[in-house]
Amino acid sequence: MSIELKTKFGQIDISNEVIATIAGGAAIECYGIVGMASKNQIKDGITEILRRENFTRGVIVRQENEALHIDMYIIVSYGTKISEIAH
Repeated sequence: MSIELKTKFGQIDISNEVIATIAGGAAIECYGIVGMASKNQIKDGITEILRRENFTRGVIVRQENEALHIDMYIIVSYGTKISEIAH
């Protein structure tokens, strides 16, 4: 699945993997976030920090009508307020 935009210059297709990689890279640079975790590892109770090339395993991109939803599985630094990270 990808996002399709039609402009006067032509059609632009953006894949969900590209959006997940960019969103994961932006999240890593935020205060208090140590890294990204895989969705499947969190369910099993085992977490491993993902490398930049594997951010797509820790970010889920969903498109509903005109809205884009991004779910991220992050690892937060101990003692950091989650409200500060969300801000």
